[in-house]
Amino acid sequence: MHPTTVAKIEAGDREVKLDEAAALADLFGMSLDAMSGKGMPDESSLTFALANVSSYAGMAARQTVKAMQIAADLEEILEDIEDRFESSEVPDLMGPAREAARHLDSARSIYDRVALESTDAIANEGRGDVR
Repeated sequence: MHPTTVAKIEAGDREVKLDEAAALADLFGMSLDAMSGKGMPDESSLTFALANVSSYAGMAARQTVKAMQIAADLEEILEDIEDRFESSEVPDLMGPAREAARHLDSARSIYDRVALESTDAIANEGRGDVR
């Protein structure tokens, strides 16, 4: 979808076409009814709470991916400094930088798992399987 199209839709100057709405629903992993607000659970329902958990876990995973990209950049900068300068401090910084990157990777995996399991729980609730 072109950015100007999105801007027009957001401003209310253009309606969303059915095929565009279906593509957006697929992108966000939801049905057209849910995206349009039909049949949306109220805030007191388990489905709403689990959807909220899934949404926030997904956002956290995406933010962690961005942090991992920055951590990789930091490692490259430190490697460049190490190549260009004689400094005993740089190797001491490499260890913590690499450790932080490992922790970010673990965090992303955990957030992805929380998002997936909460989405599965929503599906199970529809079948009456949630305990």
